[in-house]
Amino acid sequence: GPFLPVSLDPPARPALRKSLLAQRDRFVRSAEAGSALDALCRHLVAAVRRAAPRCLGLYAAMGSESNVNAALVADAAAMPMRLALPS
Repeated sequence: GPFLPVSLDPPARPALRKSLLAQRDRFVRSAEAGSALDALCRHLVAAVRRAAPRCLGLYAAMGSESNVNAALVADAAAMPMRLALPS
């Protein structure tokens, strides 16, 4: 199934991490990646609107991580919240 075991033997963790990073890298280059990122952005923007934080911390995406900052920053302009940006 899609779920990982709750506990892993410490020696198995590096191999699992390497495998998961490789899967993410392949997905980012796939045809489905663009629509998946759009859906993720819509979901996160809706969640942030429901939470209505006074301050939202953003992060700098690295490598093949999903970068949702543009969607959150654009939506933040319509909401009264401060943004904490990475330096």
